[in-house]
Amino acid sequence: MLLWARESLGLSVAASAERMGISVARLSGWERDPPTERPTLAQLRRLADLYGRPLAAFYLPAPPQDPLLVRDFRRLSGSPRLPSVELTMELRRAAARRDIAIELAEELAEVLPAFDVGVSRPSSAEAAARQARNRLGVDAPGQRGPRDAYAALRNWRRFVEARGALVFQLSGVPVTETRGFSSFHEPLPIIAINSADAPVARIFTLAHELGHLVRRKGAVCDLTEPSAEESWCNLFAGELLVPAAALETIVRPLHYRTEWPDHELKRISRRFWVSTEVVLRRLVAIGCAAPGFYERWRSRRAATTMAPAGGPVPVPNRVLSTAGSTFVGLVLSAFHADRISASTLAGYLGVKLKHLGALERLVIAEAG
Repeated sequence: MLLWARESLGLSVAASAERMGISVARLSGWERDPPTERPTLAQLRRLADLYGRPLAAFYLPAPPQDPLLVRDFRRLSGSPRLPSVELTMELRRAAARRDIAIELAEELAEVLPAFDVGVSRPSSAEAAARQARNRLGVDAPGQRGPRDAYAALRNWRRFVEARGALVFQLSGVPVTETRGFSSFHEPLPIIAINSADAPVARIFTLAHELGHLVRRKGAVCDLTEPSAEESWCNLFAGELLVPAAALETIVRPLHYRTEWPDHELKRISRRFWVSTEVVLRRLVAIGCAAPGFYERWRSRRAATTMAPAGGPVPVPNRVLSTAGSTFVGLVLSAFHADRISASTLAGYLGVKLKHLGALERLVIAEAG
């Protein structure tokens, strides 16, 4: 069981021993069958934390079959093909939250919403995006109201979760490994976006991963892989966030047609709360910018990752931002209905009870 727990996370004996602060020989002795020595209960608890497994898992007669949350892994050029330990833990955490949400809904006799953003065999990604936008209830251009990109991100998460998906934010995973992932299930398909990214980048990732769910698929994506599936989802996200009709209305009075100054691109990007690159790609798509200009513009930009701004986030805001309003709402409802204990609530949400009141107020505000 110790060997299974380590290998299922992709950790080597040396890496595990280093994190445990023990010798490779000792850990190997614990894993040997039969073992040459055994860990103490305190050491076993530390191994459970390291491998992201419950302590009771080590007492099972045989390793359980882990569900495969995502089958399709795509990476930036040069990145490892297999997921890192941190990404594997986030994949497990997302799957566990979904299982918990379904269990709590059954306990509360709540009917989970069906994911109904699927579309009826559209002729193109853009047509699918227009249908999805109508299902989400977003009026074009739809993003003028938010005061900043963070508010726009919260709006889009609320639209998507209201249509039956779970939206999480993953942490501790470099953007160079993945900007997000999705996994289709019925009910409660999953989207996860990387909190290390800028808010406008997270908005695009959310729209891109929604494209995978519309196609009843899932993937771990970097958004730059030149595959047919990724290209389709990029086109879907572009039309969903920056509808061609709305963009044409904005640019029609302007005299730019092939090349665009940065200040105009930034101004338009704030209308839709997307990056300037997304705006420029959309301008190329509708024939209002030259493809060659886009390539030159992109080559001038430094290949840096935009980091989220701001200081420390209050605990209740962090919990809601990470786990999403659907999951947090179900956990709070189960607690108040005496279906779970205070300690179980704290474990599910990773929050102390002193933050409960503030967290509930945030959930109510999100629902409103």
